[in-house]
Amino acid sequence: MNDRNAVIRKYAVARWHLFLGTSLGLMIYPLIMYGFYEVSAGLWECLSDKAVKPPTIAFMGGYDAPAQNGYWLFVGSSIFTALLLSALLPSLIGASLGKYLLGIRYVDFHGNAVTIKQNLHKTAYGIGYFLILALPGPIIGFAWGMKSTTLSVLALFMGCLIVLYLTIKKDSSGLVLSYRKAQIVPILKKNLSAFRNTMAS
Repeated sequence: MNDRNAVIRKYAVARWHLFLGTSLGLMIYPLIMYGFYEVSAGLWECLSDKAVKPPTIAFMGGYDAPAQNGYWLFVGSSIFTALLLSALLPSLIGASLGKYLLGIRYVDFHGNAVTIKQNLHKTAYGIGYFLILALPGPIIGFAWGMKSTTLSVLALFMGCLIVLYLTIKKDSSGLVLSYRKAQIVPILKKNLSAFRNTMAS
């Protein structure tokens, strides 16, 4: 019986390869997210009769009510986009778009195609990382205004450190937390047969 972690470590694509695939895929994220944002902003203004302004790069304590509404719609649109492109799409084509174009496929620890549940599990970690960055600082800024700028920026900085740690720390199989917990192995398509045979031997 082969040591599973050693086999996964041998066949899983390198982090730089994953990063490249993620970067490639992120090129379409803003387009999809912008579409969701525009639709949700229109619906919000129509249904609530409250103004919406797109979020800008500025201290959150200085956001007025319309900008705060826009920020929360941005967060919601980002999550919806992640569910569509990082959970649903990989369940249909075998990987997120950028990784698919680089020849990477998601398989489980036995080399079988992953389920939508596994993709949702992995995506949930990504959304969690996003929320670690997107919630604490803005909530502090929105609640206490400009006087909370230092605390708001500190919350964002601490969130960045936490997310950086969680996204680069590998276990003994070479997988980062989100892949390991979802039991997903990113492998080059050309190596799938060898991975399955090695796991089965």
